[in-house]
Amino acid sequence: MIEIPDSVKRVGTAAFSQCAKLASAICGKNMTEISMETFSGCVELTEISLPEGLTSIGYKAFASCVKLTEFTVPDGVTYLDSSFTDCSGLKRITLSAGINTLGWATFENCSSLCEIIFKGTVKEWGEVYKGYGWDVGTGEYVITCSDGNIVK
Repeated sequence: MIEIPDSVKRVGTAAFSQCAKLASAICGKNMTEISMETFSGCVELTEISLPEGLTSIGYKAFASCVKLTEFTVPDGVTYLDSSFTDCSGLKRITLSAGINTLGWATFENCSSLCEIIFKGTVKEWGEVYKGYGWDVGTGEYVITCSDGNIVK
């Protein structure tokens, strides 16, 4: 386990990338940014605690975290881009109504993904920009919105 102190506002590019034995991380309450590939390849990562004030999750920040099964994106994050590529164990992800972009390959090869919980409405989900291949390599999943469900 790693505990990032409250004094840290940004975790740098690939800071913990390929830390094969890292199973959990607690991010300090003042952190606002997780940079590109910060936790990519952390194949034992099962749990991460993120602060409510987080506003940015970088490109491939959690790519290939194959044991990560659930993830809640903090409300301040509006954009994801390949952030969860190859997270084959990811089953459920929660997104705020404020998310406006799911960029290229955000959930590529997340073959276990079965539920996306979107805190907004079905109409708002339709307005979220979804980049090329944002969900390529996923199976059947349900998007649970505040006013109904969408089945892939």
